[in-house]
Amino acid sequence: MRKISPFYKLISCIIAGLSASFCFIRIGHRFLAEWLPRPLMLGISGFFFLTALGYGICWAFIKKDERSDSPAILDFWQALISYTIAIDLIMIGIQGFYQLLFFVPLGVLDLPFSSLSGEQLTWAYFGHYSHGFVYFIGSIQIFGSLLLLFGRTRLAGVFILVPVMLAIVSLNYFFDMEFAETIHAIEILIALSYLLFSDGQRIWRFFFTNTPTVSAFPLKSVLLKNLLRASSVLIPLLLIWRFGSPDLNPWLTGKYKVSHLVIDQQAREVGDCTDSLLTSVYLDLGNDCVFEFNSTNRRWYGSYHLSDDSKKIAIAWRYPLNIRDTLTGKISKNGTDSLLFIEGKMGKDSIQVSLIRQGRHKQ
Repeated sequence: MRKISPFYKLISCIIAGLSASFCFIRIGHRFLAEWLPRPLMLGISGFFFLTALGYGICWAFIKKDERSDSPAILDFWQALISYTIAIDLIMIGIQGFYQLLFFVPLGVLDLPFSSLSGEQLTWAYFGHYSHGFVYFIGSIQIFGSLLLLFGRTRLAGVFILVPVMLAIVSLNYFFDMEFAETIHAIEILIALSYLLFSDGQRIWRFFFTNTPTVSAFPLKSVLLKNLLRASSVLIPLLLIWRFGSPDLNPWLTGKYKVSHLVIDQQAREVGDCTDSLLTSVYLDLGNDCVFEFNSTNRRWYGSYHLSDDSKKIAIAWRYPLNIRDTLTGKISKNGTDSLLFIEGKMGKDSIQVSLIRQGRHKQ
């Protein structure tokens, strides 16, 4: 009988307890909140974890007879992990078919893009652009979870679900999703990783020990093979380095609000929403720029060019087609990098604009 290390016993029980606890919390929060008070729900979840933890401590450090190394005990805890993961992910997958995921209120969808949070942007993109994508991901989760429930296919299920959960954890973290949902996704990924490494010997033999049927580079020269491998990194790096960054003037790039506007020596201020005075300026990548005149429906699109050590600016408009007056003048900023000044002429009119940086858009 193969001896099982105490650490492996303990970690198996801890992961099984966490998996069962998180699974019950998700079910309770979504479906049982009407009947179970939250403290009772948390108490039951805690009971699951403490029971598994207590058994793990006893199994790893107290029971020392031969039966403590029985594969049947380890199989039980690993089966519990697989079962709770399957319930969790199948439930999430089915929720996608019933449009219980990626929900964003219709009123929020009509708000400006830049005002939405990372979570709202992500939910709106995945939930409202393509229901087929939601069904596809849900089907993968259901199929992979079903494979977890059979001994012969469990490893295949793990291989399917690990990339899915890694993508979900990454989305939750980088797009500032709800903290509890992120922790839950991390827990599922950890449980799947445990199942993956429990078959580590099989995986090592499959990927690294067995002789490959097809050679990566059918060449005899080891030096030439390594040069080809290195070139797969060096060629893209060289091409991207040669292309350069589209952010040609990073000290300018950003969104600006017009704080002061003078046209032909007369100060102008926006009185109401019908006024068509300049209110916002966007200086973007690739020297693109947008002038907004008190409404997203009134915008001029063009490209700017800097000269004389970035002290002079010229803006040529490409849309609307009837705008032909190029803006030329001097551009300067103060030391805080939040104020920008443009003074020059637009057609026959003199113009002076004071701009306040509103925060650079994330690229």
